[in-house]
Amino acid sequence: MIHKQNKPKTTSQEVFPVIKNNKMYFTDLDQAVTVPSHLESAYRFQEGLALIEINKWWGYINKDGTLVIDAKFADARNFSEGLACVKLNGKWGYIDKKGTIVIYPKFDDAGFFNQGLATIKLNGKTELINKKGVILTHALELRTVDHPEYWYG
Repeated sequence: MIHKQNKPKTTSQEVFPVIKNNKMYFTDLDQAVTVPSHLESAYRFQEGLALIEINKWWGYINKDGTLVIDAKFADARNFSEGLACVKLNGKWGYIDKKGTIVIYPKFDDAGFFNQGLATIKLNGKTELINKKGVILTHALELRTVDHPEYWYG
């Protein structure tokens, strides 16, 4: 568990990771330190949770610094539209904000959801899926520059 320190009240709601004196902290725009941490890596908060790395495993904390989804994933990405890509046993799938697997890890790669769709790679092909994991296209080629709101690079 990541321990919370008393924090000053601020007007900013944006919280993001910074490194100070070789330690990672979360701070707000007023530079008031909010959550000192024992993290190896961290990303900014998306949809109320931040992706963090502890001992080479990935999980998620809330803005109070509480580990809400255990660091048990080999790799992971931020939340988008209520789901996050996570890697287990060499394959990508999706979890919800409770850490429940909602799309079983079976993909070679996975992207963020936007407007209910995400790109995945499966058996060398790039495909679109919906939030139930149903493949909606059998695209031969999808280009990042054509539709940057959907595709990962």
